Amino acid sequence: MNRIVVIIAFCFLVLNVLVANDLTTEQLLKNIETSQEADKSALMNQLSRMYLSNDLNQAAEWAQKAGLLAAKLNQTNQLALAKKHLGVVAFYRRQFEEAERNYQEALKLFEKDGNRLEISNVYNNLALIQYDLSNFKETLEWHHRALEIREQLDETSLIISSLSNLGNTYKATGNSNEAYAHYSKALDINKTVQPENLNIALLTNMAVIQSERGNQVQAKALYEEALSGANRQNDVRQQINLFNNL
Repeated sequence: MNRIVVIIAFCFLVLNVLVANDLTTEQLLKNIETSQEADKSALMNQLSRMYLSNDLNQAAEWAQKAGLLAAKLNQTNQLALAKKHLGVVAFYRRQFEEAERNYQEALKLFEKDGNRLEISNVYNNLALIQYDLSNFKETLEWHHRALEIREQLDETSLIISSLSNLGNTYKATGNSNEAYAHYSKALDINKTVQPENLNIALLTNMAVIQSERGNQVQAKALYEEALSGANRQNDVRQQINLFNNL
């Protein structure tokens, strides 16, 4: 059965981190022990971010530690990041009120710090809460606000993410025309900046809409383009899914 591939972008961006992204948790723990106090909150936030994908309890614990230290040292951006990570943990646990509270606190701090990129990321995450609650009007408002900032900052990958999420939301409301327009715009940007790494989900979502419209020739062409991209990326899961649609 054809279905829209939901493109979710939480944007776990940690700015001003003082360690390389490829450090292991063990290395980060050692660095936290040996670093100066002023550097510890950034390291703790980095560790929290790493744990978000596999251990929510640890992610929350390190975000709380980072937040306490950042508050003590008046490190606004690190405190905001800690609040954002706590919001992500709550979102994953489907504790939406707590997630929104943490995101709103993070938003105020990022606004105080003038961190527009992270402001857009929090807007994105607030939109995802509303999407899961089926509050699509609010979802669209938050995604449009995120997109506006990302376009001003020329953050191409995040612009694609916002357009994709807007497409998903319009599709959920039954507005397939707006959904297709946003997917198509995102794909055009994707092809311009990363022609060798096409967004398979965008192509698949567009193919689904064309199929629903009865445009099987266009749908087949999009599925084939998606399959070609999946082959180049050696994405076996996507290859199997796409074969089932051809």
